[in-house]
Amino acid sequence: MYLDAALPDPGQSLFDLFGEGGVDPRSFPDMEAASAYVEKLHFDPREIQQLPKTYILCTESEFAGVTRVAQKKIAAHNIGWTYLELPTSHVPMATMPDRFYRIILGTAKK
Repeated sequence: MYLDAALPDPGQSLFDLFGEGGVDPRSFPDMEAASAYVEKLHFDPREIQQLPKTYILCTESEFAGVTRVAQKKIAAHNIGWTYLELPTSHVPMATMPDRFYRIILGTAKK
């Protein structure tokens, strides 16, 4: 399950995805060029291709630049994805916990 998340391709970092979304990552408080944000991820996408995947987009997220990129990737490669939207910020577990946890439990049962 991906919650309002970036979806990197092999060889991309989180900072790369911010740039792809037209956003300067340093415009966010506490978003520094730490290794967790700038390190390029290396993985074989074929290994996760057949896994069921759920993506929850938070429509009021402050990270819309990055999640918009993820949304486009899912739309282009829709196979295997369940896509949901919640009208909340990046932290639905705080703003709408009941609905969020029902989604988690429903996804776990699949």
